[in-house]
Amino acid sequence: VDAVTEGAFQLPDRAELRDERWMDAFDLIGVQFAPPVSIDADGSFSPYPADARADATGLAPHPEALPPLLHRVAEAVPGRSLAVSLLGVATDDDDWRHELLTAQVGFVREAVDDGVPLVGAFFEPGIDGYEPATGFGAPRGLLDRDRRPKPSAQWLFDQLP
Repeated sequence: VDAVTEGAFQLPDRAELRDERWMDAFDLIGVQFAPPVSIDADGSFSPYPADARADATGLAPHPEALPPLLHRVAEAVPGRSLAVSLLGVATDDDDWRHELLTAQVGFVREAVDDGVPLVGAFFEPGIDGYEPATGFGAPRGLLDRDRRPKPSAQWLFDQLP
C-alpha cells in the first residue's frame, strides 16, 4: 500500500526503497483473500477461529472477513480498482463449497453496492489439480480434473450476467 500511496516499499530487516513512479504505476490492485490462521505458541498454524470448520488444507474459510477487507483496501488506495482472488475452498464436500460461494458472491455484490470499486473476483483454482500440501486429496476447483463443472460451479455460472 505504501508503494502505491507514498512511493515507498520496505520489508522487515531491509532498507526502504523509494520511487515516486510507483504511485502512478498501478491502476488495479489485487487483493488475495486467504483463510485466516492462528499462530500457536509453538509456532504452528491452526484454523481461526479455532472452532471453525477446516478444509483439507487445515484452514477455515471465513467469508465474513471479506467485506471489511475490501472496504479497508479501497479506503487505503482511493481511485484504484480492486480485484479479489483466492476465493474458494479445498474440500470434496460440494454442498459446503456451494454454501461458501453463495456467501462470497453475496459479500462481493454488497461491496460493489457499497461503492467498493471491485472489477473482478477470481475463484482459484478453476480446475482441480495437485496441491503441494495435500496432493490430489484437496479438490479446490470449480471443475473436476476431467473439466466437468461441479454443481456449485453451475450455480456460480448461473449468477453471471
